[in-house]
Amino acid sequence: MNSEEAALDLSRGVSGVLNQDETWGGTVRIAGDVVVAEGSTLRITAGAAVVLAESCSITVLGRLIVKGTDALPASISGPGTWGGIHAKARGRVLMRHARLSNAAPNLILSGQGRMDIADCSLSSTHDANAVCSGGFLKIKRCALDGPSASAIRLQGGRHRLSSLRITGAREGVVLTGAAATARDLACSRCQEALIVRDGSTLELDGAAFEGGKTGLTVIASKAAIKNASFQGFSDTALSLHGGGGVRVESCRISRCRVGMTLSEESGDFTGLAVDGCADMGVYAPSGRHRFLRYAGPPIVFEEAAQVDLDDRPLSAKKPSWSRESSRILRLVLRTQDIRPIRAAYRALYFLGELAFRAMTRLYGNAISCDAWRGWKRGDWSPGVSDLDFVVVAAVLSSRSGKRWLAGFWKRHARLKRVLPFLGETVVVLEPELQEYLAHGGVRARELAVARRRTAPGLAAEPKRRIALWAECASSYTRLIEWLWHRNGYPWAFRRTQLFKSSVDLLRHLPETESGPNPVHPSRKAFWENIRATPFAGSRGALQGLLDEDSPEGPHEALLSGLWAHLLAVMHRCALGTESRWSALDGSSTDLRYDPPPRAEAAGGKGASLERWSPQVRRFQDHFGAGLSGALFSDLYPSYAILSDEELSKAGLGGSLARCGRSGPASGLTIILSRRLWRLWSCLPFAENPLLFMDAATAPAGRLVPMRGQFSWADTSAPTPLPTVLSESARQSLAQLRLIRRWLGSPSAALNGRCALHYLLSRAMGLRLLTQRRIAAPFFDLDHLVKAYSREFPDSAAELSKISPEAGTRSVDEAYWACHDFLESALSGAIR
Repeated sequence: MNSEEAALDLSRGVSGVLNQDETWGGTVRIAGDVVVAEGSTLRITAGAAVVLAESCSITVLGRLIVKGTDALPASISGPGTWGGIHAKARGRVLMRHARLSNAAPNLILSGQGRMDIADCSLSSTHDANAVCSGGFLKIKRCALDGPSASAIRLQGGRHRLSSLRITGAREGVVLTGAAATARDLACSRCQEALIVRDGSTLELDGAAFEGGKTGLTVIASKAAIKNASFQGFSDTALSLHGGGGVRVESCRISRCRVGMTLSEESGDFTGLAVDGCADMGVYAPSGRHRFLRYAGPPIVFEEAAQVDLDDRPLSAKKPSWSRESSRILRLVLRTQDIRPIRAAYRALYFLGELAFRAMTRLYGNAISCDAWRGWKRGDWSPGVSDLDFVVVAAVLSSRSGKRWLAGFWKRHARLKRVLPFLGETVVVLEPELQEYLAHGGVRARELAVARRRTAPGLAAEPKRRIALWAECASSYTRLIEWLWHRNGYPWAFRRTQLFKSSVDLLRHLPETESGPNPVHPSRKAFWENIRATPFAGSRGALQGLLDEDSPEGPHEALLSGLWAHLLAVMHRCALGTESRWSALDGSSTDLRYDPPPRAEAAGGKGASLERWSPQVRRFQDHFGAGLSGALFSDLYPSYAILSDEELSKAGLGGSLARCGRSGPASGLTIILSRRLWRLWSCLPFAENPLLFMDAATAPAGRLVPMRGQFSWADTSAPTPLPTVLSESARQSLAQLRLIRRWLGSPSAALNGRCALHYLLSRAMGLRLLTQRRIAAPFFDLDHLVKAYSREFPDSAAELSKISPEAGTRSVDEAYWACHDFLESALSGAIR
């Protein structure tokens, strides 16, 4: 205010510059922006109510002192959204016992400003409660409620936080290039409780984080965490990656999906306790980590990581067999080609088949038992191939059927201890098997041959190509698994698996650049006649794999060259299928694509980029401008999509080799070309059959909100033609009936959460597709439940009985929790 004014008329509302000291009490209305000039002091007394008009703010260049009491706190708010309190330049704010609400944001600190806030409550529904760009923030004994953005956002500067209670924010505290110490910090119901990134430094002593999606995320920063507890997070409690160094002491993690992930970090962990994590306790794909007095499930880590437990290094090799079994396996692999010994191995397999058949006949209910695939074709390798069985039962869902099934799996487990080469077993009903034989694709033909029945033909377009490309996609996924996930297996074992995956990939390609590819009945037949196939040029790459007999495995150039060759071959062959599918009649337009609602991308809202940024940077380092898009997922494989031009470059093998050395970016990451991505979007169970990249809604390098997708170029896949999609759905339905039975068995390696999500999403999605012509992505289960309840209201009550908690328990419990609903959903889908 001008010093010439004789009195301050508060009834008209305050605005302008305060050039002299003032004291506000009672009710003060702010009609315009107020600036506390340098050298001036504004005092707000206990019980004062400062009401600011829409968008008005208080800027402090001098000093602002707010001194309420516990009984008479000061109040600063507005009927609309006001502009907050700004401390700029050398401005100082001292605040005690105050209530701030409805600003966007409440506190803004920049330059060399300082804020000392204590015993206050801050509430916001629009923006952060406190934003600091430099300066020094000291805040203690405060409660912060909301908002939809960050509760406290610290960008640069040094800060001190103590005794804070943060609830309901999308992000609790975010440090970006800042240094902070924190004591007695509590966050509840925040999507992401604490994020430390981009060279920040955090010292945290005493914290309780509960609920939400993720607890603490550290990216390329240093953090010292002590006496903290993390519980009830739907994703990861602690996610530490990007380098920098982390110390964790006397912390506890409980009831989270994943306890802690460590990537490219150096970490020291003392007195860490982990329990009740549904998927995994501690996972370290890379970095060097030291654990002392660790209590929890076994630490899972990849070969790129070094882990010391109580000053003893843990072996990176984690074979799934005992030391004695490993020695036996190595002996079998060395002697499998000696004719008399191979005959003895075959006799053991034959006796194993007889023993399993005898077991299935116990206690009745089993109609038939068939061994199939490699064993029946003679296309098997001792020590590598397993005996796989299909058991047809008369009854499975009644009380007697469930009792028989429980006894069957107990006897199966005892037999598997004696016969380690006993592989996967699926127990099905006869109608489900007949449906699979009629529509299940390539593997259905193999099963029909094993059962000595007439093999169903693969019809002409588009059924034949869908079936073959689906098997090709499965083989390529398995190839990447063996390239990236070594798991300590002997090289002779890995080499055989890589060879089998490569041969399956080539022999199932529907067509080549020169025409159709004749389907060979077995790997053996294909390999013996490869010179007469369109893939004669691939013989050298595969022969090099077989000739490499070093116990340490092959040279890196061999595997990367094979990978690049097969990816390029698939890419070229996809052109033939793409052109044939585009020629199909697509005049039917009754298919409606129903994606889940997206959050707003503007203003940085929506899904956060930080979580996947290390993976994005890793792929950009390897492929540069050749990276067209990426999709990251927790439940399913992730994808990296390369431009079509990238596959024609001579250095593709080198890029793949560097990518392989760094390990998978997010679980299993499948690398495809843009053309292959478009084709795979039409396949059954390609894990993303209806989830399309959408460049129109994603600026360059930005995440498509709520999708886990990044786009740098035009990677959007067109909606598949209804003709193609209908055939894909039919095959998927036939396969899902068998997969459902398999997921409920001890043969399945999935956890309860993944199994429940997989079964429910596929069953609902496929019934929506076949009965209502609605295509909905399988990833967003909540959206699928709403769409399914809307379209099939008679099923809503039955669906509501399935508790999400079923996924936190065993696979068996998750399977039976949704068993009755799946029966009705699948029966309705195939009418």
